[in-house]
Formats: sequence, C-alpha cells, structure tokens
Amino acid sequence: RSLDESVWNGWDLHDVLFHTKTRRREDAMARAGTFHRKEFFQSLDKDISALGRPGPAFSEENRISCAPSLGEILDRRISTRGRLAAVPARLMLGLFEAVRERQGNEGEATGAGNKRLRYPSAGALDSIEFCWVHEGDADLGPGVYCYDKTARMLRDLGSSSDGVQEILRTAQHTWGEACGLPRGVIILVASMPAIAAKYENIAYRLLLLNAGIIFNSIYMIAAAANIGVCALGTGDSKSFARISGLDEAAHFAIAEMAVAGLKR
Repeated sequence: RSLDESVWNGWDLHDVLFHTKTRRREDAMARAGTFHRKEFFQSLDKDISALGRPGPAFSEENRISCAPSLGEILDRRISTRGRLAAVPARLMLGLFEAVRERQGNEGEATGAGNKRLRYPSAGALDSIEFCWVHEGDADLGPGVYCYDKTARMLRDLGSSSDGVQEILRTAQHTWGEACGLPRGVIILVASMPAIAAKYENIAYRLLLLNAGIIFNSIYMIAAAANIGVCALGTGDSKSFARISGLDEAAHFAIAEMAVAGLKR
C-alpha cells in the first residue's frame, strides 16, 4: 500500500510482489537467513525418493554415452514435437542417471557427504526430483515413477492409467493437439522443504533456475541418445499432486518436458 502505484504500471503484479518481497526493506519482514518459516518447512517430508514400490533399477548396459562432441550435441539439441517410436523404460533410466551424474560435481562434497550439485543456488541442497510419466511398454506398465537417485531405480507411485492419460493429454494440448500424445512426460518435482527453510523468499526463484539447468542437461543427453524431447511451457501442479499422491505444499511439479520418442 505504501508503493507509488504509478511507478509499477508497466509491471506484472507477480513481478511487483516478488521484487518488493525480496529486494526492498520497507516492510520489516524476515528475509533469507532469518528462517521465520523454518519450523513449518522442517515439519514436511523432505524426501520422496523412498516413496512407492521399487521398480526397475539402473544397470551399466543402460548407460548413455555422450561420445559425440559438444558441438555436435548442441546442433542436435532441438525441441521435437510429435509421436515417435516408443522409448523403453530402461533407456529413461539411463537418461536420468546421466543427468544425475552431469549435475554432480565430483570435486567437492558437502558436509552431509553428498556431492555438491551444479545449481545456481551453489548446489549444497538437492531440491529437485525426477518423475517419469510412462505410457507403458512390454517391460513396465503405465504409471508415474519417481527416480530414486540413491538406489538408482524407478519407484512406482501407484498412479492409475487414467491419471497417466490425463497428464499425457495435458502435454498434448500444450505442445499442439496435432502432434498427438507424447510417449511420456518428465516432470521435475520441487522439494520446497529442502530449499525454503534456508532460502526463504527467494526459494521459488532458485527452484526455477535449478530446473532450467536440469532442462539443459536433459536436452544434451537426450540428443546423445537420439531421444526427442520438448520442454513444455506450462503444467498443472494441482492435478499432478492428485494423480501422484504427493503433498503439493511440500513437493510440487515445477516444470515438464514431453518425450516424443526415439528418433530413427
């Protein structure tokens, strides 16, 4: 109310709110490092990787080699819309493992013994999980699976086939009805408790930055594996929480990438 509204006429309301909450000191509110919401976020479950039934595990035969040069991968790193050949679940395991390895920095460990990640937030906190919405194949039925980074396996969150189809149809609507259903959707799930208790008002922004770094890695590794992918500009966190059974206040869908399929 103390703001001169005429100054902000050209700004989107959400940008104004974010700017005034994080960059101005007029409201005497707690800022990052003061932890005025720490107890709330510490009360929420920080880890979803152990949820669900154990599923397929990563094996070395599924490893994706990034043998092509960086320039070649960048030339092939394009968004692909349209339904291509089916992607085996084991190949998606290889993709997730390659992304995990690419995000990790082998040169430095955090106090908890985990490798520091290549994130804009400096990487001490692993704030994003990978979920795979799978249409089903001969080896693995349709469902929503979370990638357990520690056990290097997919875990079935117990979603119904109808829920899977709902997510795939939403992705189809986003990338264009004429493109058909994607073979699957990679959903980046943000862990608010892992990051908000420390970074407070800038936590959401950091999650978006971290998601962007992961998307870049997915594009590059998918190009090396001849998997067509397409980042989606929007998603539905509420419906994903309902379908996956995750608590949206703690773990919510922050970004989605459709998987078109294997390029022949």
